[in-house]
Amino acid sequence: MKVLTRLLLWLTLATSFQSFAISSPSFSLSTYSMYRGNTVTLSWSRPSGTQYFNLWVLKPGDTWLKFRGGYTSTSFNRYINKNGTHTFYVEACDASGCSASGSASVTVSEPPPPGPSAVRGFSLSTSQIYTGGSVMLQWQPPSSYSGSLYYRLRTKKPGGNWFVFRDVSTPNFLRSGINLAGTHYFQIQACDSWNQCSYSSVHSLSVLSPPPVPDAVTGLSASKTQLNYGDSVKISWRKPGNISDTTYYDVYITKPGAQPGLPDEHFLWHDNFRATELTRNEIYRRGATKVGIVPCNVLNQCGPLREVSFTVGGTLPQPTFTRNKSVIRQGEQVTFNWSLHPYYKDTVSYTLYQHSQGTTRKIAGPLAATVQSFTHTLNEVGSSTFYLEMCNTYGECNNKSLTALTVRATPVITQAAVVQLAVNKSDITYGEHVALSWQRPAGYDENSGLVFDVYVTKPSPNPGEADIRFLWRDNHPSLTLTRGPNYRRGTIKVEVVPCLAEQCGLSRSVSYTLSGNTLPAATQFTVKQNTVFAGKGFDFNWQFPEFFQEAVTTQLWVKAPEHTALQEYQANAPLHAPGQYTFYLQYCDQKAPTICNDYLSHPVTATVKPIKVANLRVDKANINYGDSVTISWDKPNGYTEALTYDVYITKPSSEPGQPDQRFLWQRALTDTQVVRGPNYRRGQIGVEVHPCLPDGSCGEVTTTQYTLNGTTLPDAIQFTSEKPEYYLNESVSFNWQMPEFFKEPITAKLWMTSPGSQTISLYTSGTGLTQKGTYTFYLQTCLTNYSTVCSKQRNTATSVVVSDNAALLKVEDLTVSASDIVYGESVTLSWKKPSVYQQDMVYDVYITKPSQYAGEPEQRFLWQDNYTGTSLERGPNFRRGAIKVEVQPCTLSGQCGQLSEVAFQLTDSHLPTVTFEPLPERVFTHQTVTLQWQIHEFFQEHVSYTLYVKPPGQQQLTMLGEFDSRTEQSRFQYQFTDAGEYIFSVQACDKKTNGAICSILESSELVANAEPLRLTLSVENGNLQWTDVAQISHYLLEVADCTQGCTNSEVLNWQNIPLSGAQTHYDASKVTGLSAYRVKACFSDTICSGWSNQVLHDPDARLLTGKIAELNTISSLVRIRIKGDTCKRAENGQFWTLDLLTPAGSVTYNLLRTAHLQDRALVFSLPTCQADRDQPIIELYQDY
Repeated sequence: MKVLTRLLLWLTLATSFQSFAISSPSFSLSTYSMYRGNTVTLSWSRPSGTQYFNLWVLKPGDTWLKFRGGYTSTSFNRYINKNGTHTFYVEACDASGCSASGSASVTVSEPPPPGPSAVRGFSLSTSQIYTGGSVMLQWQPPSSYSGSLYYRLRTKKPGGNWFVFRDVSTPNFLRSGINLAGTHYFQIQACDSWNQCSYSSVHSLSVLSPPPVPDAVTGLSASKTQLNYGDSVKISWRKPGNISDTTYYDVYITKPGAQPGLPDEHFLWHDNFRATELTRNEIYRRGATKVGIVPCNVLNQCGPLREVSFTVGGTLPQPTFTRNKSVIRQGEQVTFNWSLHPYYKDTVSYTLYQHSQGTTRKIAGPLAATVQSFTHTLNEVGSSTFYLEMCNTYGECNNKSLTALTVRATPVITQAAVVQLAVNKSDITYGEHVALSWQRPAGYDENSGLVFDVYVTKPSPNPGEADIRFLWRDNHPSLTLTRGPNYRRGTIKVEVVPCLAEQCGLSRSVSYTLSGNTLPAATQFTVKQNTVFAGKGFDFNWQFPEFFQEAVTTQLWVKAPEHTALQEYQANAPLHAPGQYTFYLQYCDQKAPTICNDYLSHPVTATVKPIKVANLRVDKANINYGDSVTISWDKPNGYTEALTYDVYITKPSSEPGQPDQRFLWQRALTDTQVVRGPNYRRGQIGVEVHPCLPDGSCGEVTTTQYTLNGTTLPDAIQFTSEKPEYYLNESVSFNWQMPEFFKEPITAKLWMTSPGSQTISLYTSGTGLTQKGTYTFYLQTCLTNYSTVCSKQRNTATSVVVSDNAALLKVEDLTVSASDIVYGESVTLSWKKPSVYQQDMVYDVYITKPSQYAGEPEQRFLWQDNYTGTSLERGPNFRRGAIKVEVQPCTLSGQCGQLSEVAFQLTDSHLPTVTFEPLPERVFTHQTVTLQWQIHEFFQEHVSYTLYVKPPGQQQLTMLGEFDSRTEQSRFQYQFTDAGEYIFSVQACDKKTNGAICSILESSELVANAEPLRLTLSVENGNLQWTDVAQISHYLLEVADCTQGCTNSEVLNWQNIPLSGAQTHYDASKVTGLSAYRVKACFSDTICSGWSNQVLHDPDARLLTGKIAELNTISSLVRIRIKGDTCKRAENGQFWTLDLLTPAGSVTYNLLRTAHLQDRALVFSLPTCQADRDQPIIELYQDY
């Protein structure tokens, strides 16, 4: 109705003022159809006299809207993000009115997603085959594509053109039965649901004709025919004359059995060997060995066998012969081990010999071949040599002299011990020595080469720990020893062990005890410094006797000046009281009972001097307001280390009757001079200086003072009005600032001179200024406690101008209802009209808010223009951060005043809830749906959406994708694969906070129940029928010709059968010949289910029924061959494979099953075209 009224009004005006209105502009669009999210350019002419243009739009489902007024250009770029038809027209206007152009429309639709890129890693399983062979095509899906795909397979045969031979859904395909020789080319296309395809690279396959079967090899020979054990032989031959292509050779070995009476061993030594000579190394099988060569071509077609032979015999190979020890004690055992060469397999026996002291004797044997070790007790002292002899059943033996091993036996000392072991003192004190002595074991003298190991066992220096045992003397040659000085309290045990060569005898021991009541005195105890200043400490040196290693605790004691009691002291601990200190060192062991040294008998002394600054002074004793004083002092006499200084000030309180104020003014000064000022506190000022050490302790204090007694206060350093110009009758306000350190209580007086007058008068705060012109104001301050002490009256001045300029007006009491809000809340803004203006006003309201994108400037815009009220509601709000609102008052004549501002803050711990658009009420497996979501129409923050799904039977969420709101649409296509409940959820995270602020994932859940799509195809009486599925748009039925036979590896040529709508049956009775059928259900033009089972049907065939009784095993596959069938054109009969694990009627090309098990028998039905004669089963095969 609004559009009609507008057009009638325009026609009326055009009729009434035809002689004055300007002509209509011509109008066009840059495009009339486009995808959502693009820009269309509006262009028009400029009729003569046009002053400006108005631009109008009619959006889908909306009313006409003027979206630009007062526009002066002749083109405009319009960004469109909504599907549907958008209609535009333009008005050319002058002072007398406007003339409209004709309208033009653009249709906006949803863009398809980007098409897939090329497949990755396309390859062929081989680059060359022979006619009749196969090749596997393999590839990987395109990267970064989430939609559904299918693959189109293209080939070019020798001398032919490119054609498509197959569409598949999996990334591999076996191309078999390639019979045309020459070069074949292959290429893969990756295609999406919109049939947007990309091409892969091209690969070629060379198909060759097969080579002939090879003749026998020629020139076969062995490098030698008579070999010794362990020799090698080279076999060589020449390539068959009728083969020019690559030839392979199978090499066979025939050799005697491993034992007499065993048959020869025959085996394939090398398979597909390519060279024409080879060497057989380390041969140990006795007798004649034959080597046979069979040539084969690349198709594994082989020619006749040719053989050559050689004979092995002679001296036997040496066995491996070892002993476990080369030196043993007399009477001990030695073990010998041996083994036969691994390639030598004849039966052998072993005999072991010993040669000692000029005589050789047999000590074991002959031993069976299974015996491979022998243990012998050696009683002869000295070296013995052992030999191993090995012989076979043919009388052949090894050379035993080459197996010689030597073993040496030594005399026994393990039971010998020293005698008469003694110590000269059994009880000693700290610092004493002891003497030890003993005699050799019986039967040994000074020429026996005996030495002695001496061990000491003594208490640990630490209480509670085990005793310490150590080798004190190693290989000691004499019979005496002295040990000392001794400082380990307790019982000390000494053990002596006799030793000879690599063996030692038995241990004998003796003990002595160290005891006492006082630890030995320290050999040194001194203080490192004799004199320090207060705040410093003392350190000490002390030393124990050389061999004193007891675990002890040490304690320093100190006696302070004018004190008699001792106190514990830690080295370098600061001492502050001046005078002489006495120090003592006490140390005690940690065993029971505790023993200490006599510490009071060995004192040391040292002296502490005081710290105090010298000659503290000020440069002026009496000062005025604003003066400074210099405070200085000298370092303590003789003190050379670093000091800092704390300076305290004591001054009168600024409040009458209150006590003086004392405070730390300067802390840790390093200089000896400091300036204080300017001074503004009236009265006497006290100064204290404390010298301080690095540890924070301070010395004695020194004091001085100065006095401030001035009669004139200092002037204010700043005196300004709140603004330089005021509206008539408006009161004026001021700001001023006294010098920084002036803290006295004061009273301020304001004096003024009116425009055109020099008379000064006292101004009363809040009084309006009633004259236009310039006023001059003066600030005078006086002490509250001393009213006669004031600043000068006219020293501090400022001026203001009074006028009736509306630009000076400003709204009053601008407020916001809430300063802190969360997402989705609204605020109320309110203000008052300027009280000095009596007429009506309107208001311009500006908003400044943060950009939704990180790093971009804030956005400021006019929100309300010429608003007549004094309150506004803004919301719901969805922009995070500080939002500033500015209000400007304007007169009805168009003059505007000053901006006033207020702000509120949007903060929230979570983003608002994300919601999905509803899905269809029922969904099915194989169906693809579009998931769409949003937060709120006003929510424009830059966020990242993460989409999840929890499919049926899973407990964890699976991420489907991440979407940037700035560059990607909030939508995703998802296909239901399994029946059951699907739970979708999406979470939004703020990009400006790096994902720290997110929505609550669980609040966005969308539940969908996918029903199973069961699509079954069957045939009965020539009528094809399939499952009727709700919500299906249409069905696709396809047929493939099988009159020439269909096989598993063959690519069928499927053709579409037109259907009417969603029909669920088709009459196939008039189709000629054997055909395969399949069907799929489609929800839309691009979303379909998978193919159904395949059905074979021939209207002219009948079912041949038979029964196979007593199956050998109940297995998965049974294969049957019947006599020739003209339907298949098979000379030797047609194989039918029955798969008992698939549903009845299922077909995989030529695989038909209408069979069932009954009493261990298989009842089956097969189609046949031989209606007039019997077709018996000629072969049965079970795959188990």
